[in-house]
Parts: sequence; structure tokens; C-alpha cells
Amino acid sequence: MDTRSLLRSVRMKHYAASLVMARHRHPEPSLCLVVDGAYAQYTHGREERHAIGHLMFCPADEPHAQAFARSGALKIHLSPGPEMLDVLARRVALQSAPFACADALVSIARRIATELLRPDGCSALAVESLVLEAVDRFGRAEPADAHAAWLRSARDYVESRAFEAFTLADVAGAVDRHPIHVAREFKRAYACTVGDHVRRLRVRTAAALLRSSRRPIAEIAGECGFYDQAHLTRSFRAVHGMTPGAYRNAVSATGANPVQSL
Repeated sequence: MDTRSLLRSVRMKHYAASLVMARHRHPEPSLCLVVDGAYAQYTHGREERHAIGHLMFCPADEPHAQAFARSGALKIHLSPGPEMLDVLARRVALQSAPFACADALVSIARRIATELLRPDGCSALAVESLVLEAVDRFGRAEPADAHAAWLRSARDYVESRAFEAFTLADVAGAVDRHPIHVAREFKRAYACTVGDHVRRLRVRTAAALLRSSRRPIAEIAGECGFYDQAHLTRSFRAVHGMTPGAYRNAVSATGANPVQSL
């Protein structure tokens, strides 16, 4: 058997911190395994957060855009051969651009990276074996899209109450899951905790209000769910690296958004 019928190529690529890649396509289908870092991908009209141990399938000519976290990302790109595509197509709906995430894939990603960075006479065989193990888990394990219905409901619940006080137990009750399960799977699917997601939404809304109005910062803080202006300032600086006041001044001076964030 020609091994290229299973796997045509394997390469590793680093993506710079805060890199934003506009909508683009690839002529060939691919699999992508995240080794380190995190990023958001926009495809099929949805936003997905990817982190270490996520394995994604990208159909040929599928439009998608990406925005990388401040840590950047390290990814392994796999070019599947026709036999591998046939195996995967019998297990998952490839045209939906599915992805899977599992603790085992974290270990596999790091082992592949090690073999690629420090190759020896056995590395080619080791990489091929590890890739096939990852693909087998992708096809047989429950892919992340299988969780999508309840996870989307959980995310919708969080986003609809982002400026209110609620607990993980509230989210869990809304989707009929245990809070521990919600916390684990939410972070696995979206590469951030529920609390991180709420903070990001609040800061994003505050930034929009800072850009579009001259309202007092304390008033914006209260509207966006922060205890007070100091609370907003701490959260805003953690996300954007500057205070709300400095952000507003930069917008006034340049007329443009001075930061890029996920």
C-alpha cells in the first residue's frame, strides 16, 4: 500500500501573537492539531475557540478566518490521503468542518512536535503512527460537534446573561448537565472558562461604548456588569494591556481601534 494514500504530508507551523488572518480558503482538505496556544476560527457561520489538543478538519475550499491569542499558536498541519479521507467520511460529516478534543490528543500533539523538532532514524515512523492514532480518536471519539447542541445552549445562556450575576450551577441547570461537566467541556470547546468568556464579553462591550460615546467610564462600568470603575479598569487592562481611559484617548487620537483581541 502507498502510505501517501493515508497521509500525504505533515508539517508544523508557528503563528504569531495576536495575528489576524482574513477570510481565506485552501485548495486541499486538511487536518490541524493544536500543540500550543489558542485561537478563534470563524467558519460555517460560527465561531469556535481552539486550544491544545484540538484536532480540526478543514474541507477543501472552505472559507474561514482566524484570530490568534496573545500567546500565538503552534499547529501541526496534516494533509490526508484518499484512504484516510474515506475512513473519516464514514465516521463524521466532513463538510461540516468538525473538530474533536480530548486529553489524549494533547499528549499526541506534543509527542508529534517532539519528533518533528528532534528527528532521528525512527521519527518518520513514529510520526506516522501518532498521526494515525490521533485520526482514529478523531473518527471514533465523540467529536466536539456532537456536543454542539447543549454547548451552544450553554454559551447562549452565558451570553444572554453576561451583564448579570449567575453561577455555573445556573448554567448547568439550564442545559441539564453537572456543573463540573459544563466547566470542563466549555473550556475544552471554547478554549476559555465561562468566567473568562463573560469577562471578555463585558470588556468588548465596554470598549464599544468607549469608542462610540463620551459617557463617564464609571457609568459604562456599571452598565457592563462591573462592580465599579476600578473593577472595569483591572479587567480591561488584563485583556487589552491598557486602561479604559488610555483606550478612549487612543481612539480619539487615531480614529481607529488600537487593539486586536479574541
